[in-house]
Amino acid sequence: YALDGTYIGVFAPAGGVNNAILDNMRGISLDAAGNLLVTVGGGANDDAVAQFDTAGNYVGNFIANGAGGLNSPFDVTWRTGATDWLVSASTSDAVHRYDAAGAYIGDLALIDNFPQQVAEAGNGNVLVANFGGTQEGIVELTPAGAVVGIYNPAVLGGNRGAYELPNGNILTTNG
Repeated sequence: YALDGTYIGVFAPAGGVNNAILDNMRGISLDAAGNLLVTVGGGANDDAVAQFDTAGNYVGNFIANGAGGLNSPFDVTWRTGATDWLVSASTSDAVHRYDAAGAYIGDLALIDNFPQQVAEAGNGNVLVANFGGTQEGIVELTPAGAVVGIYNPAVLGGNRGAYELPNGNILTTNG
């Protein structure tokens, strides 16, 4: 889309829709070189993070299919404080960690059940929108992965998004 909201067209994959590369996409991010990273939750290339160059050409998977137990990735977020990629996965019920080259490091935390969007807070903590289970709500983790708190007002449920506002409040979306 243009800055005024006018539709321009498909950016990636270059050439148009290709479900053999992208299917059930949920999260996107840009790496340091400006390449687009896209989570792939279904289809022939599922359980991966696909990578596209700045022209939208598919250059392969940044994170290999199923690397580190990745199952149904939801979001991909660069964590500046720890210099790693966090990838939440709704079926593997974890926030996985990958290095700058896409290699699996380990899990930041196991999340019960269905973690979705991940954001790094201003204090370096990690916010995870969690759709259900005993940790339903916004799960706040220390940089090392320990639970700080779970924020789940009774009027909400099925959290999908988490974002820290400049005043420190947390904005969330739900299902």
